Amino acid sequence: MHYTNSESKPPRNKPQFNFDYDIEDLFDTKPVRIVLGAAILVGGLYLAGKVLRLLGGTVEDVRYFSSTLKS
Repeated sequence: MHYTNSESKPPRNKPQFNFDYDIEDLFDTKPVRIVLGAAILVGGLYLAGKVLRLLGGTVEDVRYFSSTLKS
């Protein structure tokens, strides 16, 4: 198809993405929610371990704190 100068030309070598969906819809799909939940959980545990290590905490301290929280 031949375009004249007055007509708009499609961009060359650029894939056409459809951005009609909302970002909330993307985050509402089940696999994305599972992956995000797992990433947040792992990140939280990692940061908690880092903080405890900075405070000089060990595994025994963690067990002690968790036992005091349960009782």
